[in-house]
Amino acid sequence: MIDWHDVILCFFAAAVASGGLLLSRFVYPLRFAFLLPNWRSAYIASSILFVVMFASLLLR
Repeated sequence: MIDWHDVILCFFAAAVASGGLLLSRFVYPLRFAFLLPNWRSAYIASSILFVVMFASLLLR
């Protein structure tokens, strides 16, 4: 059974992962030049990562 502790933990883990993606895009802009060419694609990839990771952690 899923309780609030699991939801908050999954939310935090997904937020850390998506924030890490955005931070690494900011710190190393040339590393992601071909994969994430601009900031809009980085935000889209970060939001997709957040949703997928949150759902997969919550449904495990």
